[in-house]
Amino acid sequence: MAKAYTFNWQKSVPSFMQEGAVFDRYEEDPFVFEPNCLFKVDEFGFFLTWKSDGKEGQVLECSLINSIRNGAVPKDPKIITALESVGKTENDLEGRIVCVCCGTDLVNLNFIYMVANNAETAKLDEAIIFDKYKWKDSSQKNDEIEHSVFTFDKFYALTQKICPRTDIEELFKKLYLMSDENAPVFLDRLELYQEMDHPLAHYFISSSHNTYLTGRQFGGKSSVEIYRQILLAGCRCVELDIWDGKGEDQEPIITHGKAMCTDILFKDVIQAIKETAFTTSEYPVILSFENHCSKPQQFKMAKYCEEIFGDLLLKQPLDSHPLEPGQPLPSPNDLKRKILIKNKRLKAEVEKKQLEAFKRLMEAGETTAPAHILEDENEEEIENADPEEEAHPELKFDNEISSDDLSQTEAQTNNVKKVIEEEVTEITDVSDVTDVAEQENNKKGGITVEDEQAWITSYTYVGATTNIHPYLSAMINYAQPVKFQGFNVAEGKYKAK
Repeated sequence: MAKAYTFNWQKSVPSFMQEGAVFDRYEEDPFVFEPNCLFKVDEFGFFLTWKSDGKEGQVLECSLINSIRNGAVPKDPKIITALESVGKTENDLEGRIVCVCCGTDLVNLNFIYMVANNAETAKLDEAIIFDKYKWKDSSQKNDEIEHSVFTFDKFYALTQKICPRTDIEELFKKLYLMSDENAPVFLDRLELYQEMDHPLAHYFISSSHNTYLTGRQFGGKSSVEIYRQILLAGCRCVELDIWDGKGEDQEPIITHGKAMCTDILFKDVIQAIKETAFTTSEYPVILSFENHCSKPQQFKMAKYCEEIFGDLLLKQPLDSHPLEPGQPLPSPNDLKRKILIKNKRLKAEVEKKQLEAFKRLMEAGETTAPAHILEDENEEEIENADPEEEAHPELKFDNEISSDDLSQTEAQTNNVKKVIEEEVTEITDVSDVTDVAEQENNKKGGITVEDEQAWITSYTYVGATTNIHPYLSAMINYAQPVKFQGFNVAEGKYKAK
């Protein structure tokens, strides 16, 4: 129901927001830690301010805030150590972190993390109030004003108060500026206007490349939060470059391989995707896997997708759209609220044979399958994963290796590694935390154009593995990567039809 028009720009800001609350603030890149910050909102709801003892206050314009949500427990040891120095252990952080995502657009984003002294203060309900009282109130973006209440005369009077234009007054009086002929967009396209019942391949899909990176392609930072933000913006296809994790837990990681970018855990990204996949749109989400993992870690990937996504994951083709030659793909409407995995898939007969063998081993209590069980020597599409392919080959080089022991390219890579390598510093109090943060940021500033050129020179692209675990292969439906063989081949296929 439309409501009567009232031009009231000032929103009521609750007193507790004006009085403020104390949080510990940190940012990941560059690393910043500022304990005991008093956060406040001004009486008009325009600005979020914070200040700690001995430091200048800072201001964030609320109109730049894109979203405010519960933050995940940080994985970075520097952040954990910094929080422990003020009495907050890792086990106490669940439910106490608020993530403020802000920026002028979807590329230049900044994430500010606020750690409350207790879970009550950090409740997401209170964080949403920040969002509710900012100038860009998204909850009212679809509100309408009754035409009988907001007449043209009232609109004209309002424009004369805001921006009087005597030079176009005649056009106003003739109602041309208010007519459909002068609409800034086609009126029939203000809402969803396309039919969404055609096969999926008939549509352009809003997609993201190297989704995990927040900036530089070489030496850049990977972020879990960026997946949430991209999906909230309406993107329907995101990329995950997945490599074997080398830690004790052997967890699959996401990073820009061989480019000295930071890592994030695959399972953390899957959780973030589940939380935000269908908040903005119910149309299907495609996960584009660039899979560099060994088969044991591919099995972990498949299990995480199965357990975390649950019924959202499309594990089998729809009964109405079987995977058969000549059958059309399902439509976006058919696939609403479904997550599809795009990955290379084994040939049907190979997948069936390996999957049956794998299931027999699992039923017998075997935790891992012998290599020969999951391979077919006669299958041309299967290639053994190269054991030398690693996400971070630069970490194999010791600091003391000289250029005489390495090729010129490897020596350049090693030199760059020395510049960005993190120092292990024992932190005993809050002042040490600040010193470490400054050292980290100054060190990053030492990366030169020559250093980056060395990265680019030493970088070699590694294609995704074709040695696919049958359990993961069985989850692939409707979306598979196909190598583009050239326009001549494509044109020949088109003419053949």
